[in-house]
Amino acid sequence: MRTKGGRVKKPNRLWIARKRRGLGQKQVAFLINKTIDEISRYERGVRLPELPSILALEIIYGAPPRLLFKEFYDQVLAEVRQRIESNEALKAAYAGLLPASETNGAHEYCPYEDMLRMPNLSLVERGKVRDHVTRIAKKLAFL
Repeated sequence: MRTKGGRVKKPNRLWIARKRRGLGQKQVAFLINKTIDEISRYERGVRLPELPSILALEIIYGAPPRLLFKEFYDQVLAEVRQRIESNEALKAAYAGLLPASETNGAHEYCPYEDMLRMPNLSLVERGKVRDHVTRIAKKLAFL
């Protein structure tokens, strides 16, 4: 995808994430110490933020980079898979380690699911997961 200036555009979900949090570009710019113009460029996909900004965006929006930059993530994942498939030693080393294809959107990131995978889950953390699942079940009951 190209813009008028011939730059490659990198689609992302930054604008959606910002709107869901009810934040303005000025607020996000302040939080990650950037200008409003830079935030706009990130959201339009004209520029990719550097790693510290990506990590700050993860904190601000509560979503991992692989979801904020899903299309770009899927592209990179496909390229890495292709390289792995072309090398027998890598194919054996990475068998079953890469995430399944998520192009159909069947699987979304859930921090509570990650918590359940932790080996030493505390009672407090279990309670948080239980409360989260209960809230979702109640919402689903009204659909």
